[in-house]
This record gives sequence, structure tokens and C-alpha cells, in this order.
Amino acid sequence: MKRMVFFLCILLLCAAPALAATASGTLTFNVDLSAQPAGQEVKLWLPYPVSDANQTISNVRFGGDYAEAGVYTDNTYGTPMLHAR
Repeated sequence: MKRMVFFLCILLLCAAPALAATASGTLTFNVDLSAQPAGQEVKLWLPYPVSDANQTISNVRFGGDYAEAGVYTDNTYGTPMLHAR
């Protein structure tokens, strides 16, 4: 399930700019963890958008019922990811 959500998010992030010369909008991730066993720790990794030569990202906010969260960069590919526990 997490893998499918991740794939769909990446698809949305990559497909939108190809459809128009200029695009803007709001992207919202909603993750339902109700199927996870109650009382057990869950670790969630989500892609974290950043500005580059092709896009400007602003007003990034995240919230939820988590013990801690932070943005970390993958050592291999340099990809920023939001980690929540």
C-alpha cells in the first residue's frame, strides 16, 4: 500500500509539468494507517518537494499524529524525504 501511494505521488509530480508550459496547484498527501496494528510504531517516508530549475516549491507544510518528523536526504541519490514516526 505504501509503495502504491509513493508511486502515485511521484507520477502526479512528474506528469503535471509535462501537460502545460506553466502549472500551479496544491498537492495533498493523505495517508490512512488504520490497517496497521494499534500501538505499534509505524515509520513513513514520503517524497519531499524542493525547488529547482524547472519548478518553484513554496508553502510546504506537514502535520499529523506523529511522535517526530523531519526531512532527510538520501545519501545515494540526494533525494529529500519526509520521515515521520
